[in-house]
Amino acid sequence: MSDADNLDFSSATDALPPELLESAAVLHSALLAHDLPAVKAALADGAPAWYQSPDSGWGALHYAAEWGSEEAVRAVLEGGGVWNAVDNLGNTAGDIAISRNEEGTYTLIRDAGLRSELLLNLLASHSALKVLDPTPAGDLESFLASRLVYRQDGAGQEVCAVVVQDADGRDVQVGVMMGWERRIMEETVHLLSEAEPPEGVDGLRVLNVGFGLGIIDSLFQALSPTRHTIIEPHPDVLAHMQATGWMGKKGVEVRRGKWQDVLSAQGEQGERWDVVFFDTFSEDYADLMEFFALLPHILSGPHARFSFFNGLGATNALFYDVSTRLAELHLAQLRIETEWEDVWVEQDVRDAWEDTRSYFRVGWYRLPVGRLRAG
Repeated sequence: MSDADNLDFSSATDALPPELLESAAVLHSALLAHDLPAVKAALADGAPAWYQSPDSGWGALHYAAEWGSEEAVRAVLEGGGVWNAVDNLGNTAGDIAISRNEEGTYTLIRDAGLRSELLLNLLASHSALKVLDPTPAGDLESFLASRLVYRQDGAGQEVCAVVVQDADGRDVQVGVMMGWERRIMEETVHLLSEAEPPEGVDGLRVLNVGFGLGIIDSLFQALSPTRHTIIEPHPDVLAHMQATGWMGKKGVEVRRGKWQDVLSAQGEQGERWDVVFFDTFSEDYADLMEFFALLPHILSGPHARFSFFNGLGATNALFYDVSTRLAELHLAQLRIETEWEDVWVEQDVRDAWEDTRSYFRVGWYRLPVGRLRAG
């Protein structure tokens, strides 16, 4: 058993009635005893499945996941257990299930998260994938008004960073794009290069939304595209592009402004591209869905390819899995088939955060490649 097994709630400072604290203790004790009838009885009597012990942060779903009982996990979820609740060490119940190699219980928790996110996106409510951050790291207008820094860290890694304040009011640099992503970009371009232009069109037409360090655009240039369009809104990035010669590159067209403004006026008869990549900053899943909706109008056809930087939720394996599957479902609704390739980045991300806040903590990157369904 874990340190979370201490069920003494006497030190709880929660403004909960004593009877609710008592029923939570009964529920947690039943889960620790692996007593399914007692678990169901406690839930039927109104035990708060969402309650988390203040000492450990463990809730009923953490205990059910540690037990490994699919019936118990299902009962707790149906009784109000929170799929994305994290304990005091940052672990979800899904993490507990993964650590115990309990595929069945993990799948139940993940699918509960998927159903929740689908509903919350339908209702335009606050999902676990929505950025609630007024700083430049989470608010687009604040980001566009902020100053960016291009530099190398102590290990020689290229960094484009923005300075934000943490919860204690201290300045912290957050990577807008960092050199460790190069492996991901190389594999992305390798897979996107399988795209083919329509009959009668000579050479690939490439669209990239979000320049960052220019890693992927440099790789796109190696494909010798006949047209290479880059959409970029941040004035400091645009100044960096000017200083590094991107504005004068043959075949490259830089469109200044937010992608929403640049592409929204296109309509169904607007420009189309054979390769499209999307990688923005300070935007959340709702913005990504908005871009998805444009794809049938900007991809040149079934032989075109699309990808995006799949980093939402990547601070936690469960969140990342839910985010990835949610994207696949939403793309399928738009008749876009998605294939995924895992890129192992554990060593890259372990060494990346010398003096910047981490934004990617899982050991693998799920690389999406989408194509329009024919017919």
